[in-house]
Amino acid sequence: MPTEPYSSQSIIKNAANLANAFRANNMPVFLVHVMSSDIDRLKTISDDQSMQQFHELPKDWADFAPELGPKDS
Repeated sequence: MPTEPYSSQSIIKNAANLANAFRANNMPVFLVHVMSSDIDRLKTISDDQSMQQFHELPKDWADFAPELGPKDS
């Protein structure tokens, strides 16, 4: 999925580096699933037509990126 101003790969890489730094210092890392459906999704009113379009999300869209974990520790 396109993201701005940073690519998805860049965001995942930075998040994984941060999570690994926390783990290396015995600090907790909390991974949270954020899910929405047509029922609870905000119905934005905007002149920007792209804000009003809802796209079908892939089945795995809320899965954790393998680089992030979860980890056994």
